[in-house]
Amino acid sequence: MARVPTTDLSDYVDSIIAMIGSYVNSLAGQSHSLLEYLMQVGRRWFSIETGCGLCVSAGGKELCRMSEPLLIVDVQVGFLNPFTRHIPERIARLIERGEYDPILFTRFINVPDSPYGRFLNWRDLTDSTNTALAPELTLVADPELTFAKPGFAGMPDELAAYLQGNQVQQITLVGIDTDMCVLKIAMDVFDLGIRPIILVDCCASTAGLQSHLAGLAVLARNIGAHQLRDAGLGEGLLGAPSFVDDASE
Repeated sequence: MARVPTTDLSDYVDSIIAMIGSYVNSLAGQSHSLLEYLMQVGRRWFSIETGCGLCVSAGGKELCRMSEPLLIVDVQVGFLNPFTRHIPERIARLIERGEYDPILFTRFINVPDSPYGRFLNWRDLTDSTNTALAPELTLVADPELTFAKPGFAGMPDELAAYLQGNQVQQITLVGIDTDMCVLKIAMDVFDLGIRPIILVDCCASTAGLQSHLAGLAVLARNIGAHQLRDAGLGEGLLGAPSFVDDASE
């Protein structure tokens, strides 16, 4: 199906029809009845569909416009701790809004003999239990749209090829850690010439609030502070919400 490069096709159609109607009226000296008629015919011809919000009918043909992709970075069991465990549920709520398609995932795997083991003696995220996606997100994860990555390498080649092959112009990023993998992939996206939008209340750092804020500061400098947005899911909290069992940890 053809792709319609517009975020609001109905407004676009109305503006074009309004221009035509204004021009005709100026020539014919008629009332606004012709403009109103054109607006009605135009809306009926395009028949903007409800539901998924992606498809329209135009002159008897179905057109589809691609909504903005969402890239969920490393929201995995092994990265969930008191500073990050609220993130899967927030992202699940974000997905439920139906504003993003497709939903893409990256999954960090600490491969044998990785720099993490050799230089940092860090050997977590090596087994399938910890590298698995958070349970709240597994049902919406398409294996063909889940891209493995071995560390700070950032964006996997397969993901970069996918984004470029689909001519993605803008992508929203969420995930863990703000100051590490989210930051690295956002800058990789930027280098591809794709606009990265970071939803700050759907990102967190396993090292805590200060690391999260440090990551946002670096992102603001490198990709632009105007690319950092709020999804409205933070409930007024800058850091992780408190849980009943926090006192025992």
